[in-house]
Amino acid sequence: ARAGGGGGGGVPEALHALRDMSRGGPKALRLLHDAAAARASLPEQLTLGSAIRDCATLRTCQLVNVGLGSAWAEAFARALPHLTGLRLLDVAYNLIGDEAMRALTAALPSNHSLVWVTALPQWLPPCCAYSCSSVSPSTCSVSK
Repeated sequence: ARAGGGGGGGVPEALHALRDMSRGGPKALRLLHDAAAARASLPEQLTLGSAIRDCATLRTCQLVNVGLGSAWAEAFARALPHLTGLRLLDVAYNLIGDEAMRALTAALPSNHSLVWVTALPQWLPPCCAYSCSSVSPSTCSVSK
């Protein structure tokens, strides 16, 4: 199931794709930098979370910069143990708050199939910005 990148469908398009493909079992859901998804209502976001939870064949879930909020993340944290085939989860650059991120993090050990998780915040305050002069981790520092 692929939505985003200018298709204009956002969350409703992703829901439609998940439902249509549920018989054959979608392996990936990618909703990336989609303005229509960022305007999705909370009920639409929660419905998307339920559809993802019910999709047993899902292996890759990338929901990047689509305006998902804390309520969605908390609901998704409760669904995470049911996603036994999920290998990659990317919810970077969404509007997930501290408490919701803690709930998501606490749910990670209950899912033994995940091998990669990306959950970067929408923004970092200037006091926490990373400064790297090269690719080497030893040259990276956190500005304070």
